Amino acid sequence: MMRAATLFFLPLLLLGPLLAQSPGGTPKERRYCARQILMLWKGHPHSPSKITADKEAVRNEARDLVKKLRATEISFADAAKQYSQCPSRLDGGYLGQFRANEYHPDFIAALEGARYQTVIGPIETSVGFVIFERLPIEKPWPDLLNLKHILISYRGAFAAPAGVKRTKDEALRLVANLIIPKIKTNKISFADAAKTYSDDKRSGARGGRLGTNNPSQFVCSSFVDRVLAQSIGEVHGPIESPFGFHIVVRLEVEKPLRAAHILIPYAGASQAGKTTRTEAEAKKLAQSLLEQLTPAKGGSKQELAKLHEAFAALARKHSSCPTGKSGGDLGEFRSGSWVKAFEEEVLRAEVGELRGPVRTRFGYHLILRTQ
Repeated sequence: MMRAATLFFLPLLLLGPLLAQSPGGTPKERRYCARQILMLWKGHPHSPSKITADKEAVRNEARDLVKKLRATEISFADAAKQYSQCPSRLDGGYLGQFRANEYHPDFIAALEGARYQTVIGPIETSVGFVIFERLPIEKPWPDLLNLKHILISYRGAFAAPAGVKRTKDEALRLVANLIIPKIKTNKISFADAAKTYSDDKRSGARGGRLGTNNPSQFVCSSFVDRVLAQSIGEVHGPIESPFGFHIVVRLEVEKPLRAAHILIPYAGASQAGKTTRTEAEAKKLAQSLLEQLTPAKGGSKQELAKLHEAFAALARKHSSCPTGKSGGDLGEFRSGSWVKAFEEEVLRAEVGELRGPVRTRFGYHLILRTQ
């Protein structure tokens, strides 16, 4: 409900329609690396309206494309950009590294028996015709990656903000000749540079922080490969992606946090539903609930358990967030996962400490840090 909607957490950019509905076939932890072209036909559930060719016509087109790929008449990246209906086409069809339970079982089964760096297909799956190439894994991706970045977009880049008028060359010069030198010579901090220059305004407001997440959630797979080749803590760039040019700092992965919350919305708040409660009434209710709880900061395990139980009971009764059904528990998360005002209060709190009422665009929150 409250996760920070940052442009650069785009799992569908990488997984596309091949994302599995359920895991199957091979061990979940086995890693793969591949690039693929997904071709759809008119009438397929995932097919965009612009596609007019029927299934047999697309099958024949896919077979012809495989012949061209094997004869090196066209590169895989160019073919993906021209023919693929999966958003990974923006990265030349490159899917990066993934586990068996992250993709459709039909695709994983085909990968299992495939030779490395050999064009395979087309194979018919429930998500369309797939042409793919299995790639070797030289170094496994880590389970988690923590980044901050500055994006400089340009006219014609993918998802470029409407107001961006600079050309690609101008964007590159801005990154290489102005922003990076200013950061490296301490004329401006990375955080201030992100706030001043970045075209990713959400992360820019956070000093460029994208937070900690699965590597496949960042930008695109080729971007992740380049970031992982860099040292932790150093400023790197420009790194190009379909979105533009990035200046990136890879950070140490933080220990996870855990918290529970109670959300009291008011009329006009985001996702407030049909509530008629005013903002003043929401804040008053949140304050009254807070007064019913006894803080347990620095307390014994028994005191913490008692507070958790009381907090959970109030969450189940009063919270409008779906987590209310589970006592308000948000599970484990890391910085960059939630809206700024909420997350800042969690970070300030100690385990067992109550915070609130905290106002966000969703309403007023009571927060209990539990880990």
